[in-house]
Order: sequence, then C-alpha cells, then structure tokens
Amino acid sequence: MYKLAYLNLDGTSAFHNKRIIFTGISETIANYTTKENLFSFDLITAGSDELLSLEKMRKMLDVEFGVTSSIENRLIECLVLKSSSNVSVSPLTSRAESIETPDSVIKKNVPLRNLLMQWNGNIPLLQWPIVNETGLDEKQKINITLPKNTERLESVIAAFNTNGFILSKELREMPVIVLKKKANREL
Repeated sequence: MYKLAYLNLDGTSAFHNKRIIFTGISETIANYTTKENLFSFDLITAGSDELLSLEKMRKMLDVEFGVTSSIENRLIECLVLKSSSNVSVSPLTSRAESIETPDSVIKKNVPLRNLLMQWNGNIPLLQWPIVNETGLDEKQKINITLPKNTERLESVIAAFNTNGFILSKELREMPVIVLKKKANREL
C-alpha cells in the first residue's frame, strides 16, 4: 500500500520491493505475502487532487501501522540495463506481440517503458530493480526473449546479452520508501 501511496513522487510509476527499506520492523511484518499481513484500505477524498489524496493515504497508513514513512535516497543493489550495438529495435508503428513457449517469453515490438514497468512493478519479475541506462527512448519498441524462470540471474543475463543488452548487478543511488518503527509501539 505504501508503494501506491508514494506513486510517482520520484517520477517512477512503480516501486520495486527492493526499494522499500524497513527500519526497526521485524521481518515477519516486512513480508507482505504472509496472510496475517494482508490489509484492506479504502480512502474516499473530496475533490480530484491526487497528490493530496496520496498524502492523506500515507498519513493514515502511518497511524494504522505505527510507523513513519518517507522517501530517502539510498544506495541500492540493482540491475543496470545497457545496450550494445546489436539491439533489435522496431518501428514505433509496429504491433506489439507476446508469445509464450514452455521455457521462454518472447516479446516483439514492445515499448521499453512497458517492459521496465513489468520488471519493476508491484509483483516484479526480477529480484532486483532494473535501472535503464540504455540511452534508448523508453517509447522505443524492442524485441527480447527471456526465460520464464527468472530466479537464476545468470540465465537472465545471458538472455539479455543474446538480445543486444548488457545487464549487470551494480549499486545505484535512488529514491526508496523508508518505513521506521515509531517509538513505544510494538510491531
């Protein structure tokens, strides 16, 4: 819910799970997939000011969970995406296509922005956030074939390399959501 509450404050359409830092909060609370940690939230606000509504949401979540939340720049381990000279780009008018095989997913004529959102989204396909350093316009359509199983980083890197990209694990400073335990409240 904090990922939604901080949406677009750093120019990002989605926060990867690795971009949420828990300070003084037990790992059980930090695990959003645990059934006990599921939480429903409705907020209805007057007017159409999205930023004001998201600010109210952050404040309500902070009170509900006994935390303080903020955006801070931190050095984060991530995957850096660069392009080599043999990247396969498509005309902007090309129709997007996705084909699944038993072992891979083939994306043809897909905007780089769409892939980045999918890789960094609410349920990210990769364990680390991807930072785009390709130099390509994110509207540019590309072709890429990736393995269905993205848990083995070596096979993901090899797939990117085959498609004209260089993917490497590096550190980058980026905005993260920091959740800190408030004093006098057990989490």
